[in-house]
Amino acid sequence: MSSIGIDKKEKKMKKAKEERVETPIPMRIEKKSKKESKKRKDLDMDVNAGDKENRSEPLNNAKPNSEFEAQKTKKKSKKDKVEQEEKKTNGEEETPKAVSMTKKKSKKAKVEEEEKKKNVEEEEKPNAVSQFRISQPLMAKLKERGVESLSPIQAMTFDTILDGFDLMGQASAGQDKTLAFVLPILESLINGSAEQSKKTGYRAPTVIVLLPTRDLAIQVLKEFGFYGGSLGIVSCCVHGGSSHKVQTKKLKRGRVDIIVGTPGRVKDQIEKGNIDLSNLKFRVLGEADEMSKKGLVEHVEFILGKEYDVAKVQTLLFSTTMPHWVEEIAPSRYLKSNYKKVDLVGNEKMKTSQSDGGFSDKRNYRFSGQGGTGRSNYGNRW
Repeated sequence: MSSIGIDKKEKKMKKAKEERVETPIPMRIEKKSKKESKKRKDLDMDVNAGDKENRSEPLNNAKPNSEFEAQKTKKKSKKDKVEQEEKKTNGEEETPKAVSMTKKKSKKAKVEEEEKKKNVEEEEKPNAVSQFRISQPLMAKLKERGVESLSPIQAMTFDTILDGFDLMGQASAGQDKTLAFVLPILESLINGSAEQSKKTGYRAPTVIVLLPTRDLAIQVLKEFGFYGGSLGIVSCCVHGGSSHKVQTKKLKRGRVDIIVGTPGRVKDQIEKGNIDLSNLKFRVLGEADEMSKKGLVEHVEFILGKEYDVAKVQTLLFSTTMPHWVEEIAPSRYLKSNYKKVDLVGNEKMKTSQSDGGFSDKRNYRFSGQGGTGRSNYGNRW
């Protein structure tokens, strides 16, 4: 071959090589096309999904479609976070106080609710203490003794005595007739003459209680001392078997509000001028039937017949039975014409139903003005 032919062949070979280098491989072209198609499909899917979400969700919840809107939302979230942090930092010192205040309020609310429930329960009980005009000091002493409700004789006579009426009350043993006159008398003396006379220092007795025996006198004195001591009301016991000198000293001091005693010893002290009845407001006969049986009527009539303003004195007579002197003579002589009578014993049939000392549902209560039922929580006293 000639050199010219060789040169032509070499040129052809070079051109072929250059063309091979420049032209892409068919496999690479196919891969690129597949990738591009996938990207397009993904973009189409995202667009369709965005359209669907924009259609289904409200405008406020629509996702940002551009970078500018996305930046806006980011800025807003950052501002919200900053504001929340500032509020927390400013309220760090106040939040514990607020929490403690809410806790205190919740505790107070619970206590108030419990008190309301207790008051409702107490009011629902028959003759509950809360139903009567009893002041807080006496109410506290009753709670201390565990007295939640008044006995029938106490409930039926409380308002009558407090309203200033004379009274003749009849009830069987065990109903605590003592508290039936102790409570209303003390309640009437809290803001009455006894309270005013304390300012002057000297005060004559405002209450005199006569009882047939020394034991009953001591028992009643304890009741006046327990309930009246917290009110500043002073009581003194005058009875046989104790020193005359001690009793006389107490009476002459002029600082005794209530005198409790037996008729014989009280008469003796009156005759000696040691008892001043000029300021008397209450006179009480306890177990009047026993006084008539023991021959103490003369002493009682001497004490009740002393000269003082009877119109200003309130007389209370309590008895288990009603002999002639108690039922006929005493009321006509010593009780005002508008006196009230409470009878919780009734006729003989009702008395036999009470022979066991308990309360009978069949018993009829008789009272000229008021009524009440209930059970005493205060033990077996006369």
